[in-house]
Amino acid sequence: MVMCIGPGKVLPINAQVVSIVLGLPNIRTNLRHHSWREGVQAKRDLVEEFELEHGYPIDIYRLMEELLLRRVDSLSVRCFSLVLFNRLLFLDNSFDISTSDTIKTLNFERFHGVNLA
Repeated sequence: MVMCIGPGKVLPINAQVVSIVLGLPNIRTNLRHHSWREGVQAKRDLVEEFELEHGYPIDIYRLMEELLLRRVDSLSVRCFSLVLFNRLLFLDNSFDISTSDTIKTLNFERFHGVNLA
């Protein structure tokens, strides 16, 4: 796969380019598979951390507000990750954070070793 970035400029999308652009090592790490139930619970926990009502959607705008208000802590890193996953790495049409987005952040401490190419 390639990305055309201008006339005569082609950027191949491969492990090396992804590693350089995202600053991630070009290695493979196995991430623990989390069940849907674990993801649902993680999302509930996140709703509680944000002090939202049950069933209230978490959207990327709420996450970005959190990033502007807080210092660097585990919740801020998780908010950043959720925005990154939802809008850049694992795109979908929704600005709301899904259970599947939440599951991806359960292994964030090992994400640096994932080969995204």
